[in-house]
Amino acid sequence: MSTTSVYTGLWVDHNRSGVNRYQLLLDDYWIGIVTNALAIFITTASGPIFQLLIGPLSQLRRKISSRRNNDQQDQFEESRSFGDSMGYVLQNLRHVGGGYVNIPIYGPAAPKRTIAREAFGTGLMLLFLIGVPILLDVVSIFSASLGTDSTALSSSSKCGSYIYKPDSVKCSAKFLEFERNAEAEAAFYAMSCYGSSSNSDYCTKFYNQSISYPVGNNVDCPFAGDVCLGEEKPAYQLSTGLVSGSVLGVNARNPFFFSRTMTCSAIVNNENYVNISHSSGGFDQWEYWYGRSLSNYTWANPVQESLWDIKGYSAGIHCSEPGSRTAAFVPLPEFTAGPYPVMLMFISSHKLLYPQIRLDPVFPAQSRANFPLGYTGSLKYYHNSTRATVLGCVDQYLICKDATGPCWTKENITSIPQAPKNRISTEEENVIKLLLLALDFSSACGSTQFRGVEALNAQSKISHMQSQDLAPEQWKVEVEKFFQVSLARIQLNAYDIVRGTAAAFNDYHNILPARYRGICNLVAIRTVGWKNLNVMGLVAAIFCITLLWIFSWKVKDEKRVDTFIVTLLWRNYLRKICLFTRRS
Repeated sequence: MSTTSVYTGLWVDHNRSGVNRYQLLLDDYWIGIVTNALAIFITTASGPIFQLLIGPLSQLRRKISSRRNNDQQDQFEESRSFGDSMGYVLQNLRHVGGGYVNIPIYGPAAPKRTIAREAFGTGLMLLFLIGVPILLDVVSIFSASLGTDSTALSSSSKCGSYIYKPDSVKCSAKFLEFERNAEAEAAFYAMSCYGSSSNSDYCTKFYNQSISYPVGNNVDCPFAGDVCLGEEKPAYQLSTGLVSGSVLGVNARNPFFFSRTMTCSAIVNNENYVNISHSSGGFDQWEYWYGRSLSNYTWANPVQESLWDIKGYSAGIHCSEPGSRTAAFVPLPEFTAGPYPVMLMFISSHKLLYPQIRLDPVFPAQSRANFPLGYTGSLKYYHNSTRATVLGCVDQYLICKDATGPCWTKENITSIPQAPKNRISTEEENVIKLLLLALDFSSACGSTQFRGVEALNAQSKISHMQSQDLAPEQWKVEVEKFFQVSLARIQLNAYDIVRGTAAAFNDYHNILPARYRGICNLVAIRTVGWKNLNVMGLVAAIFCITLLWIFSWKVKDEKRVDTFIVTLLWRNYLRKICLFTRRS
């Protein structure tokens, strides 16, 4: 099924260079008709080319075969086609010693130098006569390459920025359904299309398969307090560096630049923040106090292992929203990071056995498991406490007008250019608005909050009560997975905004101001059933073939002699220009 709601016809692709920017979007049917018609048109150029070459070829033949009589020469000049010309060339050839030479049928034998000259010249003539039609066939075949790719500008009437706003005060079973789906889709896309392996069939949804980033670095603790576990540079940071907005398909003269950075670390979980309390359910539980939440503690989990013999991990995720008065979680001052959002993930393991001792601060296993007498298997290790370990992350972004600035972050975001309410936004203001919307939910929280423990790579490595061997620093593996999902979320957000994906979900309302409707035609997407045609290539091909036809026409010159138009142009204009240039 063809992609709908795209801008068809002539458009400018700013992500291409030079004259290749001009594209003509047609459906596959019309692309086939145009390219096939062009191929046929190119092959018609054989006639004009022959007419233009017959004169120079005749002169060449005079020079290499001065021993031929004038009648033969006249026959060659008056030939009407490639076939006739080749006939007159070949009728004077005989096969001698493995080569073709022009042998006279009377008189003394020609000198070897003359024979060599005639052989070379005849070969050159054959090259022209045979090569030109072959060249035309090849060019006509390559005319199909004028169809470039299936990229098109989105043009959906449902384009917009949607928020969940139910008409009823009752909590719906589909609460934030779009956000849940978006997180799950971004996670699946990151798993399929980021990293060393990729599913090529699925990875063509977005303008670019992925947003690249270099290897992470160990850095200082990103939190306000000394709460990171580890010695020097205990945190792990991943960043894209400055990336052009064109990677998202932003089609503008200036697509701006952006960067995404995630800095995470294992967090302290000592008695200053964790204690045992008796729950209302009658059992002891670990209570974690890292900031104000919906209860009188941030998170809690049972001290005793579950009676239901649950094996795996459990997790609690808490996300801050600096500046929001209605935030569900407000971290303690030492767990903040200025204006940047923070995510704390509490991870508890249950009866999991590991094949090796683990010193990972988030996924530890230092106690040796005891087995009944007669056990002959390999040694296993486990974590001997249900107290959760804590992984904390800080998210940042940067938007720049170009690689040298100016740039905006959460610290100076209020100074970023915005369109006033009394006028339509400019292209640059549309780009900024789109980037801000796309970067929303691109965070550790936006990568995990709905999936919970299923967001952990370690969770996918559990089989019954045993874990597969994990990386020595598994927590860094988890951070990279969160980061990849956050990058895929940027791609998905940009796509969903211009395609209006959220409009299909109940209780979602478009809040994009009318002055910013320009972003709806600002993003190029991959399509099915459509293809671009290189406009300048098409025009150049038609122009060159038409020019050949015109040049091959004959008109009367001042002496009333039939002369090629190109010859008259040379005599009257081009030759004078060349002489003037040489004298200068």
